[in-house]
Amino acid sequence: MEVKYIGYKKVFFMHGKVKIGISSNALKNIAVVSMVCDHIGYRLIEHGLLKDYDLSQDIVRLLADPSVRNYVLLDAILRGVGRIAYPIFAYLIVVSFLKTRSVYHFLARMLIFAVIAEVPFDLFWARNVINFEHQNVLFTYFLGLLAILCIDRMWKKELHHKSLTIGAVVLCIASGYILHVDYDFVGVLVIVLFYIFRSHSLYRDISIVVVLTLQYLLDVISCVSVVFIRICSGEYHKAKRFRYFFYWFYPIHMLILILLEKILF
Repeated sequence: MEVKYIGYKKVFFMHGKVKIGISSNALKNIAVVSMVCDHIGYRLIEHGLLKDYDLSQDIVRLLADPSVRNYVLLDAILRGVGRIAYPIFAYLIVVSFLKTRSVYHFLARMLIFAVIAEVPFDLFWARNVINFEHQNVLFTYFLGLLAILCIDRMWKKELHHKSLTIGAVVLCIASGYILHVDYDFVGVLVIVLFYIFRSHSLYRDISIVVVLTLQYLLDVISCVSVVFIRICSGEYHKAKRFRYFFYWFYPIHMLILILLEKILF
């Protein structure tokens, strides 16, 4: 087998056939761009350019108004693009779990940055310094990591009480609902499914599409993320200098968008 890289693409040459895939790092970049698009739409358009309109009630009237129609369409595009971010990040959490040298350090790092990101998150979504009605997505990742750690230890027979282990996994998923984390209990469940079916891509894709569709009937565009995950080559390069990039980028980009809204509107 011969392997060549063309930009973000990893090209495999096997038995005269060519298979093209993107690396996990490129997949993360796609997810980050998707997330930023979603947040720009929410903060700068919905709560900036269209702050005087109720999009949930006036959407038909707004689309008929040429003065704001383009903003409404742009918002729909940005928020639509943003829908693919979470499933990709959930998949990458599992990839990182399988590659990390220390799961416990990974868990601790996720929890620490979840706490750090909570105030920027509350300011961004609820416009309050502290808001317990909705917790940031890093808490979702933390609960997902706890759940798949339990499953991993059970399969490796390090945990001998299967019923207690299954109960712990269910508790992690339920905690997503109880604690009102971003993407609710479904966000935790998606991480668990990515881990359970990590070696069975067809079952993985079907289960993810079913769960996302049932939870978000009007948000099926998030299922497009499965296509990007399907073409991911699995190649994973972890540069130490970018080790904490996303952890810091997540809260900082929300603060920047808040500042931009204040300046522009």
